[in-house]
Amino acid sequence: MRLHPLIFVASILAIPAAHSSVHTPASHEITMAADGYRPTELAVARGDTIVWFNTDIVTHTATSRGGFWDSGRLKRGRRFRWVAATPGRYPYICSTHRGMTGTIVVR
Repeated sequence: MRLHPLIFVASILAIPAAHSSVHTPASHEITMAADGYRPTELAVARGDTIVWFNTDIVTHTATSRGGFWDSGRLKRGRRFRWVAATPGRYPYICSTHRGMTGTIVVR
């Protein structure tokens, strides 16, 4: 028995994409404010972009404790981007306000 071409195509399209594990990279924002980073801990997938955004009137940094990134001093309204390439925990600080800490968890 031979299937009509339209029925064959429809049956192929009806198969769910259960084997699809492709991750579409996402973007996540961390706000730098007078009382710290928000959120203080952020879990992301490998390939996602993290954007730090300074909303405070003073400058801040997002400086990895392991040397993976350093935003430099960001004035109010400035942003810094980092792409999470390798799974792990990445603690970071503001180099001018040492009590200001955060962590990125890359899955």
